[in-house]
Amino acid sequence: MGVNSQNQIAGYTLFYGDDALTSHATATIWTNGIPLDIGNTNIPGYSTVAYDINNFGLAVGYAANGGATLWENGNVFNLKDLVSNSILGNWSLVYATGINDNGWIVGEWYSDLNGGEYGAFLLTPDAPSAVPLPAAVWLFGSALGGFGLMRRRKA
Repeated sequence: MGVNSQNQIAGYTLFYGDDALTSHATATIWTNGIPLDIGNTNIPGYSTVAYDINNFGLAVGYAANGGATLWENGNVFNLKDLVSNSILGNWSLVYATGINDNGWIVGEWYSDLNGGEYGAFLLTPDAPSAVPLPAAVWLFGSALGGFGLMRRRKA
């Protein structure tokens, strides 16, 4: 889980049900010890997890039905929707595990080509900035890189 210099911690809250289908995790940010559910779900069996948070309060992580996720000011964005399909190709952005104050996001991708492959990705905003960007300008387009790094095949 992640922590920033604004006394915020990104992680998740686990809700236990009678079984795996009724239990779920929801992405949570704690600010000075006060939790805020950012996962926007109370659906049993559906989980969201925040892995990191930058100093502007932008959090990244995972949503069970969408993969790599960005949370910004109460809004939830699937990272694949912010990347050009011509660049993304057959890759699925599975997890977003880190974000810095420039908005650079790292994580893991998956492709079912060649029997299944995984790798690391780096997304950088088209308009690099040291201030938070509205999600409407979070188009990663040609700045997407690193799809070939740390490639491994599914066993």
